[in-house]
Amino acid sequence: MKKRTIFIATSSFTSTINYQFKRLGEEFTKDNINVVFILDCPNHLLPINRNKITYYNWPSKRPTKIKDFIFLFKLIKKYKPYMTMSMFGSGNIMTLIAFFFRVKNRIIWIRTTSQQTEIDSDNKLKYKFLITRKRIIYRLNTHIYTNSKGTLIDSINKKFVKNQNTGVYTNLFSPSNIKYINLKDRSQSIIIAGRLHKSKGHIKLIKQFKDVLSEFPDIKLKIIGNGNLKEEIISYSKKNNVFDNIVFINSLPQKELFVTFANSLVIINSSVSESFGNTMVESLREGTPVLATKTEGSTEIINNKNGLFYSNDIKFSLLKNLNKVMNNWESYSENAITSFNENFNIDSKISSYSNNMLKEYK
Repeated sequence: MKKRTIFIATSSFTSTINYQFKRLGEEFTKDNINVVFILDCPNHLLPINRNKITYYNWPSKRPTKIKDFIFLFKLIKKYKPYMTMSMFGSGNIMTLIAFFFRVKNRIIWIRTTSQQTEIDSDNKLKYKFLITRKRIIYRLNTHIYTNSKGTLIDSINKKFVKNQNTGVYTNLFSPSNIKYINLKDRSQSIIIAGRLHKSKGHIKLIKQFKDVLSEFPDIKLKIIGNGNLKEEIISYSKKNNVFDNIVFINSLPQKELFVTFANSLVIINSSVSESFGNTMVESLREGTPVLATKTEGSTEIINNKNGLFYSNDIKFSLLKNLNKVMNNWESYSENAITSFNENFNIDSKISSYSNNMLKEYK
């Protein structure tokens, strides 16, 4: 039987999410499938080829140039894949070349909601152009996968989906290698981590945090991340007299970030719109409950046993729900770990992802 080949175009495996695609490719090889990875990373970060897995990187830092099209054109001509899978910056080029070659199965992953893109866009004309371009590109694929049901609904509403097959595969994560920290040994801090952009809801969170200080005067809010709203957030926190209780951290190495999650009381997600919410799952993994606004992704992560929902638009909502969690913290913490292992542990879930995908194409 002739071996089939799958192309997977993604970013380098240094991030948690891209590691998922590395593991997915490895699972595919168990079905006697060759996998060709095309990564947007420099040569020195390119993994070594192994049995049934071959690695390439794009000629350009971002695959948008003519030489990238020629490069992919030659690769597809050489390997003749029966499936292509792309996400992030490689989606456009992979879709166009695979469509041109009439690759039988063309999959694109949508991992950001259109609302989030619109909120964070400073140029509304550019946003409209991007949405129109996405609508054209996405429809050239045979399959569309998203990381949450909410993101899929958003994609349907934006007419990205037209006659394609669809699937929802939530993000998966490696188990923790950090020793669990009991409540009494944790720092008196709550954390929000991510880009400092409008869609993340930091300004409204600070207003809620001011109410939290009325009952928890010694608690610290750690804001981890960079973005174009940083100065505005700092100014707003000073204006509302909470600056002394806020710790700004530009960025942390991944391992150190996870230790910080493991040492905090709760993790906050205050987003207006978000396709998934990786920091929430990374928090659950460490036994740290989550307080989150309801978004496309959070409703598939928080179950009222591993954390609670709050509203940035209802006064004292964060304080009220923080009190609920703190009054029964051990139970929320235990359920956080349980929900991670049942729903997001890559070791127990990745084979089912691979099997479900391959069943569709046999």
